[in-house]
Amino acid sequence: MTDLVKYLSNFRLLSIIGVIPITFIFMNSAFAGGYPGYQCFKDKARTTYCSENKVRNHAEGNAWIKRALAHFKLKGNDMRSNSIEDSIPDDAKTFN
Repeated sequence: MTDLVKYLSNFRLLSIIGVIPITFIFMNSAFAGGYPGYQCFKDKARTTYCSENKVRNHAEGNAWIKRALAHFKLKGNDMRSNSIEDSIPDDAKTFN
């Protein structure tokens, strides 16, 4: 009987450990990214820049930021923050 209890205890622990990463992956994909969305960033002067079209994933957003920084003659350390938005803020400068 002791072996059966140990076996069932291990099975239950493994089941819980297996579910936790899947839960985090679901939460990250469903809530954190916000894709598709408009890729935006703010510079140190708090000017907002956004893509004219929605980006579908992180790779597209990252590529857009690199192009926008070059277009607006900014460097990576000029960025204050970046985000994915549902709509383009009224005061944002846009670039595609």
